[in-house]
Amino acid sequence: ILPEWNIIDTSINVCYEYTSPISGKTWKQSGFYTDTIHRPGACDSVFRITLNVLDQTRTLKRKACDSFITSSGKVYYSSGTYVDKYQNQLGCDSFIVWDLTINKSSLARIAVFDCYQYTMPSKKYTVYESGVYVDTIKTKRGCDSILTVVVTIPPRRPDTTHIKGCGAYYVPSGKLQMTKSGFYYDTLRTHYGCDSLALIDFEQQQTSSLFTLKACLETFSPSGKYFYTQSGRYYDTMLNKAGCDSFMTIDLVLFDTFITNVETAFCDSFISPLGRVYKSNAEFTEILESQSGCDSTLHFNLTSNGFSASILEQTGYLESDVLADEYQWLECGSNKGKVLATDAKFVPDFSSSFKLAVKKNNCWDTTECLPFYTAGVYPNPTTGQILLSFGAEVENCQVIIIDPLGREINFLQLGNMEHQWIDLPQQSGMYVLHITGNNIEPLLEKVLVVRK
Repeated sequence: ILPEWNIIDTSINVCYEYTSPISGKTWKQSGFYTDTIHRPGACDSVFRITLNVLDQTRTLKRKACDSFITSSGKVYYSSGTYVDKYQNQLGCDSFIVWDLTINKSSLARIAVFDCYQYTMPSKKYTVYESGVYVDTIKTKRGCDSILTVVVTIPPRRPDTTHIKGCGAYYVPSGKLQMTKSGFYYDTLRTHYGCDSLALIDFEQQQTSSLFTLKACLETFSPSGKYFYTQSGRYYDTMLNKAGCDSFMTIDLVLFDTFITNVETAFCDSFISPLGRVYKSNAEFTEILESQSGCDSTLHFNLTSNGFSASILEQTGYLESDVLADEYQWLECGSNKGKVLATDAKFVPDFSSSFKLAVKKNNCWDTTECLPFYTAGVYPNPTTGQILLSFGAEVENCQVIIIDPLGREINFLQLGNMEHQWIDLPQQSGMYVLHITGNNIEPLLEKVLVVRK
């Protein structure tokens, strides 16, 4: 019977090297190794070792422009071989050998000229004005080449030239004639060989105009050369302020002047066209400027038809003091719009205040209000007692009773009153009441007494 081997598999991780505790052998590279323990009289033990040496050294080639930053953050600016050390996840040192090629970016300055525009070497953009620009292109090694480009482009904005003149002028190139005020463009060749655009602001100071001229009766032309006496279209020429000819077409309108006689009548007052106020007959003359600007002479002959009316208070009636064409008797107060009578005389049948509107020669005048009192006797006939009523208060009223034979048989002092009962004589007959007061005209009222 053959003895069996005792095989033991193990995996070992180290940073740099591993020395076997069995045989003392040292291994520095990862791999599969065996080691044996010999036991006299017994089976050997074989160790199969999977060794992982974790320190790593790698060589990397890189190319960069101007500088290179390693994974550890170091920056290198020139070509060469550099070692970078770092710790891996197990805490073992690892090494990277960087084989670097550092290519340099380039800086250049160029100056260019173009008449209209310039496209940069990178073809990324086009400029249209002079200036200093920065452009970037790639070199053959893949690095940036930074170009400072000084561009000169002649300005395309037109130079403006101001020209004033009489008649026709040509632009500088002679290609175009200018006859009217305005802006004109001209193209010239510059010393760069580029087209130059010129802007000419031309002011034509030779003028022409069409206008209407208004005047009274006759007038001279604006130049003073011609004298016009009829309306119509005329032509004239004179120098303007710039010293150039001014050609004028004139539509002339000549207006006549007027002299007018005005005869008119008025009632209260007359206001003339110039604002003067007249209240009586008058003759005068005023000179007015018409809408055309020409004078009009007005001769006025004014007749005043104004008058002043008043009311004459007679016994038992009212009368106008003016002989007129029309009369309107009105009550003052609430019924003032109602015409009570249209004759010169008016006999009121009630006490109130009255006024008179009078028309004469187409003029009206209205008097002031005048109080008028009438005595009301009730009943009439009577059996012996009457009510004397005025409709308004009478001051210091006195009544004399006269019998049918004309004799004064009684005198009554009634004082201030509006209504009063009065006892009459016992005998039947026609009696007369003579009534007076401070604020009324004397009144005569007949009363018939009938005794049963």
